[in-house]
Amino acid sequence: ETDTESNSETDTESNNKEYDSDALDACASDDPDYLHMVKINSKTKFHWNLDVWSNDTPPAVNGKLVFEGQAWLGFGFSFDGSMIGSEAIIGIPDHEDFDRPLKFKLGAKNVGEITPLPDAQQTLLNAEITQKNRITTLTFKKLLSEDNTDELEISADGMNNFIYAVGTSNTFGYHQFRGSFKLDLSSCNSPIASSRHLPHKSKAAWVAHGVVATLAWAVAIPAAVTTAWFRTIVPQTWIYIHVFCNVAGFFLTLIAFIIAVTTMSLSNEPAHFSDPHHIVGLVLMLFVTFQVMNGFFRPPVEQKKIDYGWIPHTARGAWHLLHRVMGVVLLLLAFWQIQNGLLLFADHFGYRPMTNFFFAYIIVLAIACAGLKVWLIAEQDRAHLQAASINSSINIDKGIGPQAVHKVAFTNGIDPDSELAPVQFDLQ
Repeated sequence: ETDTESNSETDTESNNKEYDSDALDACASDDPDYLHMVKINSKTKFHWNLDVWSNDTPPAVNGKLVFEGQAWLGFGFSFDGSMIGSEAIIGIPDHEDFDRPLKFKLGAKNVGEITPLPDAQQTLLNAEITQKNRITTLTFKKLLSEDNTDELEISADGMNNFIYAVGTSNTFGYHQFRGSFKLDLSSCNSPIASSRHLPHKSKAAWVAHGVVATLAWAVAIPAAVTTAWFRTIVPQTWIYIHVFCNVAGFFLTLIAFIIAVTTMSLSNEPAHFSDPHHIVGLVLMLFVTFQVMNGFFRPPVEQKKIDYGWIPHTARGAWHLLHRVMGVVLLLLAFWQIQNGLLLFADHFGYRPMTNFFFAYIIVLAIACAGLKVWLIAEQDRAHLQAASINSSINIDKGIGPQAVHKVAFTNGIDPDSELAPVQFDLQ
């Protein structure tokens, strides 16, 4: 422990022994006002000085985030590199309410949950955001350890999780770049850097990916599922529509998958299957492949035994149950995938997400299916009443009861309890 009454030169020398000067020299700043620098991405740099040797002021870091462009900037501190629950210094040029950068709490990804900390916790020194020659600079002096114990502490000689964000303009909103990186301020060691920025040159590719995937899972596959659900409306052609839509959905999914993998491979920092969206996309690709292939291996109809209820008693029944369950699971996964993709695109490229439109589409689709189902049930009830009347007449006129009708139908390969449209046949 340093004796506070020893001379300042001895204090400085003692403290400097804790830091690796060779490593710090390797990341020397190109700004004469700062000693060290790391390049976060092609357009963004972070400069800093550690101020931990003075006995007059608490330990602090002097930071400077520089972006080659004009936009609001944010630099934050996180437990694990994620945004939610972190704290950030955000500078918004020409903001009516914030005339200088402030500390914010990042409660969620939407702008409404990003709120300034109370005035008592606004302890930044020399904080400002400036723009000159189309370069935006955020500067600040931040205490390593705040009096308020709720705030994250910055380590002077250990690994820290930092996050950053660059807006699409000077107006605070969605960001065009965001990322996280680990950095030891005392040694320049930064083993892990993770950027969520996708170059704008790949924007067209991601648009194509989204459009093709939406056609597959919001149009083709729902059409295949609903055609099977309401096959009594088109009893002779539903199977052809069902197969065509499933196959179309498979090929559209394959194209979307290839676009995504190729675009990610060509990005500056490929990160295959590093996000839940990637994993679910792979699952969808594998499952829809199995579903389509399984459809072509459908067992033939057994005429000796008919399945009733959900418990299958035949190979055809087991196949039908698996095919139906997988179809519903795939559709639910796909709906989650589409809304998540819309959020990711908005996040990467600074657009407002279109999830509300997608949710509205799902609601309209669900209401239409429910209405159609109610109508079909009413029509089936009417048909059953008519069938009961006919059976009663047969029983009276010819002495043939309903069981005889079922037997004749079954002998001719017809399931009398089928959901297919009623057919007529003559009793010999």
